[in-house]
Amino acid sequence: MSAVASATFASSPPKPVVSDRQGDEWASTSPKVDPVVAKQATDQPLAAQREDFAEVPQVAISDAITRELSRTPPLQDKTVKVGSRESADSTMATVRNHWAPYIGDKQNVSLTIKTGTGDTTIPDHLVIPRRAVRAVEGESGTRTDYELIEVIGMGGEGVVHAARQASIDRTVALKMILKDRTSDAASRLKFLSEAVVTGDLEHPNIVPIYDLGTTNDGSLFYVMKRIVGTPWSQVIHQKSLHENLSILMRTADAVALAHSRGVVHRDLKPENVMLGDFGEVLLTDWGIALCTDEFEKKSSVFLTRGLGGTPAYMAPEMATGPVELIGKAADVYLLGAILYEIVTGKPPHHADSVMNCLEAVAKNEIWPTDVKGELVDIARRAMLTNPAARYSSVKSFQEAITGYLSHSESVLLADQASEDLKRARESGLYDDFAAAVFGFQKSLDLWPRNHHARKMLVIARSAYATAALAKGDLDLALSLLDSTQVKHGALIKKITAAQRERDARHHRLRSFRQLAAVLLVSIFGGGTYAFLRVSAAKREAEQSRALADAAAEDAKLQAEEADLQKNLAVVASKLAAQREEEARQAAEEADMEREKSDEARADATAALRRAEEASYSSSISLAVNSIANNGFGDALAVLKNLQLRSEQSGLRNWEWGRLMYLCLGGDPQSPRGTAVDSWELGA
Repeated sequence: MSAVASATFASSPPKPVVSDRQGDEWASTSPKVDPVVAKQATDQPLAAQREDFAEVPQVAISDAITRELSRTPPLQDKTVKVGSRESADSTMATVRNHWAPYIGDKQNVSLTIKTGTGDTTIPDHLVIPRRAVRAVEGESGTRTDYELIEVIGMGGEGVVHAARQASIDRTVALKMILKDRTSDAASRLKFLSEAVVTGDLEHPNIVPIYDLGTTNDGSLFYVMKRIVGTPWSQVIHQKSLHENLSILMRTADAVALAHSRGVVHRDLKPENVMLGDFGEVLLTDWGIALCTDEFEKKSSVFLTRGLGGTPAYMAPEMATGPVELIGKAADVYLLGAILYEIVTGKPPHHADSVMNCLEAVAKNEIWPTDVKGELVDIARRAMLTNPAARYSSVKSFQEAITGYLSHSESVLLADQASEDLKRARESGLYDDFAAAVFGFQKSLDLWPRNHHARKMLVIARSAYATAALAKGDLDLALSLLDSTQVKHGALIKKITAAQRERDARHHRLRSFRQLAAVLLVSIFGGGTYAFLRVSAAKREAEQSRALADAAAEDAKLQAEEADLQKNLAVVASKLAAQREEEARQAAEEADMEREKSDEARADATAALRRAEEASYSSSISLAVNSIANNGFGDALAVLKNLQLRSEQSGLRNWEWGRLMYLCLGGDPQSPRGTAVDSWELGA
């Protein structure tokens, strides 16, 4: 369903009034608003609605306007559809109709402008005391409530003095209505309304009103706190982002209080926020504030129907009207406009003249920027064309900024991690890669919805893994990647293939090493055994030959052999077997020698006998050593082995029996020499 708007235009616009200073009052000479214009503005929707809003709701006309219309002869309306070219042209015509008589050829889009207002009359029932006010250089000796020190501000409706409050001797700001406005009832009512509205808004971020009164000559004035500081507009581009956001949040606190009391400021901008020298943030200039039906003291204020605001910051409905369409959402827009200036450095609307800027406002044309980020998104949502699509309240707007501030540390960590990743790619150092991965992970821990950090974490892990792969650290590289990440898939396959190749290479190398070890053992073992065998045979042959020549030399060799057997007691049994084999070989060789010489055969037999004796002696020595070390089992095995050797049966004597006795549990103190001829092997 398409919304339909009716556009009508007044034939004789009222006289323009333009304020060149913030906080001025509206001109008392402003004529009465034509009720047809009010109807036209009420029925005309915002022509510059964003395309993403399909419909514009019909706005109900207020009771007051309805009553006014009922007394006005009907005029011919021009009806067009929203979104058509005729509608856009109608909207621009409405803007020009509202504003052209009041702005002339002004070009400064940062000044507050306003249209005429109706002369709704209210009872002047406020109790206004008379105060003695005089200049410092005035008559001395007279009672004085306020002494005017100097002029610190001037506007179209009033002048602001620095003054001394005599009762408590403090310096205050005293705003007095201009002399030529003193007798004008509308000007007086508007002046009083500003005082009533500001006085009702008690908040740390709103200038408090101390007093309201008249001078002896009937001039109205009100007294407020004197602000010693600087307009925010003068330092907004010098302060850090967090400092400006803090000021904006405190300003929003004041606006939220005003909304709770039914007051819409309508002229929020950095120029209307004063920064005290000691940290104060004060929202000023409530001169064009709107009082809604929620305002409890509306019977004490001048109810305006005129439009007003600063073109560079205005919401669309503030340019197109009517006043009944302007509500709390307009202040939300203005707060978003200030945020936009904080982030981008410029207010949202700009043009070469005030009228062109107002037309841009009506179409909600936002000054373009290359700045991206969450704060820009917050500002743009607050500045949506449709008031219903903006943040529902100042608190909601503040919550969005609070959300940004709560994860701003996450953003900072992600930015630092990006620098670490850049440095890591240049240096190739693991420490730099690890710092980048840690930074992105910590950023996500602080704010899981930080999509930039999540994306960069995947990239950082890939870069880290690629560096590890290049250095051959395959296990480290694989541990850095996530198999659930599609972007890691190709790299995981590459690393897995490299791991398989590495494992196969290691397996081949290990098999080669094992084979080499076996070959070395075989070669060394076989060579050693052959060497020992040949050496033994040679030695026995030489012994046999030597025995034929010198029995004494043979005895010496046998003695050395016996000594060797004693030193190798732990392997005596094996050596005994080896010696026995050697003896047999020696016997065989002796037999061969016997064929050559009978004398050599006899000597060989004697040598064999001595070898058996040496072997027997070695075995007995081994058994003795085992018993001495409590190795009775080992000693018994050696002794039983001697018993099994029939060739040594003639050598066993009392010493063998004694040792057997000890091994089988005999008394070590029993008399020596007990003859033991034989023992049961199973014992």
